Amino acid sequence: MWRFGWMMVCGLMLTGCATTVSFTPQHFRMDRPEVDARPLRPNIGLGQVNQREVPLQNEVVLKERESDLLGRIGLSLGHGIEFGVAAAGQATRYSLKYQFAGQYAEFSDVGNWSQAISLATERFDSDESTYCAFCSDGESDLWRAKLALYDLAWIIGYRPRAGRLVYGGPYYRFGEARGLWQGYPEAPTLSQTMEADGQIWGANLATEYRFQASLGFTLELVYANTRFDGHLPHQSTQNHSETFLNMVVDFRY
Repeated sequence: MWRFGWMMVCGLMLTGCATTVSFTPQHFRMDRPEVDARPLRPNIGLGQVNQREVPLQNEVVLKERESDLLGRIGLSLGHGIEFGVAAAGQATRYSLKYQFAGQYAEFSDVGNWSQAISLATERFDSDESTYCAFCSDGESDLWRAKLALYDLAWIIGYRPRAGRLVYGGPYYRFGEARGLWQGYPEAPTLSQTMEADGQIWGANLATEYRFQASLGFTLELVYANTRFDGHLPHQSTQNHSETFLNMVVDFRY
């Protein structure tokens, strides 16, 4: 009985405050299957991606879709391998890609089919102090959210004409989200820990146009099904599907 009362108190405090504990998985892909055959060749990109926050309380409605700036850098390691780092919002992604079929980027001709696999990990870490809407003294509460995702993707590409590359493929992501809500200064023992095991699966379709050998523009459409379980013991699974539109301008040396 006391556990039920404790959960009710925490729920009232969480919903009464001006914010919720949430995390933001990024849904951009834009990872071309063609890799530079030469080692230590960098490529740099800057773009805009769409994302949506996922609350760790299921009774809270998903927030409106938002946009974030994307910055990324890739470095070829030779033998069809490329290491990449990308950051958008408060998330950072590290990836390792291996091209196992088709011509490499600098040798790619019209009609080339290419394939690659990608392994990645994404980390999100956020903390916030917010005003307590129902407290007469104007106190605040603290919350923190962490997300760790692991990513596996199969990328297929086709070059229909010079300077144009169409690519995409399925991907699967899994990981864990953790949230901690901390009570007010007068009652620091009032806190709530939330955990959620999750998975995201989907596919993307992207088209890349290169204005010249080094400068390019990519437009991408991503379908993502996001599911996180076990936010709190009494809550059900969140399952949400939608599409995202992303774009990036990149420079390849």
